[in-house]
Amino acid sequence: MELVVSFPLEAVGLFAFGMSGVLVALEKRMDLIGVCVLAITTACGGGMLRDVLLNQPLPAFFTHRSYLCIVALAIVVTLLGNAALRRHHQLRRFDLSLPLDIADAVGLATFGTSAALIVVDMPGNLITCVFISCLTACGGGMLRDVFAQRIPMIFSGPLYATPCILGAMVLYYGVRFLPRTAAVLLCFALILGLRLLAIFFHIGMPRFLYYDNNETNAPGPAQ
Repeated sequence: MELVVSFPLEAVGLFAFGMSGVLVALEKRMDLIGVCVLAITTACGGGMLRDVLLNQPLPAFFTHRSYLCIVALAIVVTLLGNAALRRHHQLRRFDLSLPLDIADAVGLATFGTSAALIVVDMPGNLITCVFISCLTACGGGMLRDVFAQRIPMIFSGPLYATPCILGAMVLYYGVRFLPRTAAVLLCFALILGLRLLAIFFHIGMPRFLYYDNNETNAPGPAQ
């Protein structure tokens, strides 16, 4: 089985995640090497992990120029957009956090859907479908955040892995009852929709307070 950018989903995901990596690198004031490393890692890191786990001879990034070309285009477009924002005074107030989240959401949906579809075509079972979908969609972003010394989005903030889990399940069962294209679109829309809802309405998984014994024994204020 050869894993390539054979349909628009993969290309869109590479471009969106590439933009996301560049934006984080710019936010952290990295140099050109840092920009390229974060863009490639974000766009292709999850796919590399996917290919290794699916026992591919070489990850697709190393065997198909289309991957590198799309990421290079994302780097150029994002850097030019950033230069335009810096050049025009009225645009300097533009907050990059929302474009970063939206680009990341598009990449999450595209890679989550395409990876789930690959497992369905193998064919694989439900657990494999969900695991590979989440790893492919979230792996690049996790590596990006680690390199940028940030807590990975998957562990904090709005819903991240949960939309991939639900989307992969919908696709796995959807291809059995719906036309293939309809199942793919439904999976993509579900992941993207849930992720955007989580971003705009700050919906996240429950958090738990850590019990620190030192807090209970700390001396109170002087009387």
